[in-house]
Amino acid sequence: MAAFTEAHVRRWRDQGWVLVEDLVPVDEIDAACEDLWRHYPRPDEFHAGAGGERRAAFLGGADDRNLFRSASGGDRGPAFRAEQFLGRTLFPFGGTGALDRLVVHDDVVAFAAAALGSDDLRLYQMAVWAKYAGVADYEQPLHQDHNHSIVPPRSEPGWWHLEGFLYLSDVEDGVGPTRLVDTGRSAGRLDVRPRPPADEPELYAAEVAAPGRRGSF
Repeated sequence: MAAFTEAHVRRWRDQGWVLVEDLVPVDEIDAACEDLWRHYPRPDEFHAGAGGERRAAFLGGADDRNLFRSASGGDRGPAFRAEQFLGRTLFPFGGTGALDRLVVHDDVVAFAAAALGSDDLRLYQMAVWAKYAGVADYEQPLHQDHNHSIVPPRSEPGWWHLEGFLYLSDVEDGVGPTRLVDTGRSAGRLDVRPRPPADEPELYAAEVAAPGRRGSF
């Protein structure tokens, strides 16, 4: 049976986001992750200084991407930083193909179809994103990812966009899970530019974390 319910679908439509726990079985996630190590060092390798060129891609040079760099003053707080985007790899991912197939996993597609109210789906972007403790301050300002498609977003059935994060590792409260604001709390804001805390303190007060174990969406 599918891990999502009609309540998940209603929440996504009413509030703009939902956490579907254990949407993809853990054993399938773990098997697919074997393909990750073609692109990234395993966490224990990374923090032990191993991993060769795969690790070196996260280190940077004389610029602001140095590993474990200290942040101070204006560096603190939500901001877009170049080093946040290290470790992002676009589809296809190669290897056994198991990681590629997660993109169109039956349960992910079923939820997308139910949420969007259509079986006529278009997938326009897919990536895996590795994040290691110490590489960057990953905190970003609240924002909408309106730049992920060249098609203007529309808010009626048949034209909705769905952006999803499938967790490939356990994402706990202490490791910076994605944070979101219900659309009921952000309604009426037509400006899609990033929102700094000083400009929108009530939005930041309303944000909630979405932790989940691997396989959650």
